[in-house]
Amino acid sequence: MAMMPIYPLPTQTSPHSVLPDGPLFRYIRQLQQITGIYRWSHLGVVLYLLDSPSLSDDDCFLGTYNKIAWETGACSQILAEAMHVLQEKGLVEKIRGGVWKIHPKLMEVRNAFYRESVQGDSGTF
Repeated sequence: MAMMPIYPLPTQTSPHSVLPDGPLFRYIRQLQQITGIYRWSHLGVVLYLLDSPSLSDDDCFLGTYNKIAWETGACSQILAEAMHVLQEKGLVEKIRGGVWKIHPKLMEVRNAFYRESVQGDSGTF
């Protein structure tokens, strides 16, 4: 089975997407539209929060800034900016130190992506 090429994600800050089509790219575009985050460095933080093994059954992410920075490779400034945007939009709520509640809208988009990925051909990512 031939592998589909993986296109580099843009580092632009423009809301005009240049991504090809496929479940992964639709997922990223949806996250960009919901969060308003278009820089890949910031979006990487969002993707980590949604795909982390530290995500509990009640959609709470368990982890400190230090853990997120270590796992994503994001500097503290990038991490703080991304989390600030998410908190301003009500997409992430800090419950207490190291516990973050993820908004159901983000979880819905993530779950739809997982369902589509399982049902579809993984070669179309």
